[in-house]
Amino acid sequence: MAAIAFRGLTPFLKTMDLARTIDFYVNLLGFVVDMQWPAGTPTDCILDNGHVHLAFGFAAAVVWPYPQIELNISSGSIAVASAMMFA
Repeated sequence: MAAIAFRGLTPFLKTMDLARTIDFYVNLLGFVVDMQWPAGTPTDCILDNGHVHLAFGFAAAVVWPYPQIELNISSGSIAVASAMMFA
């Protein structure tokens, strides 16, 4: 059986503040907004930076267990720490 060759992956992540998420990724990390929907008051978006594509959707609350990702930004470098949280 031949292996399937994937050319990309766009994870769909949840956020409780879509505007703040877009601001962070666009103004700090250099992403561009590819699309937002619905028009007027978007609840979902796709952000691009080269070959990296991220989709975000609004969630009024995050239900645990859910992977928690913490971005620590200092001196122009980014360290990402991820931990699984359990209620």
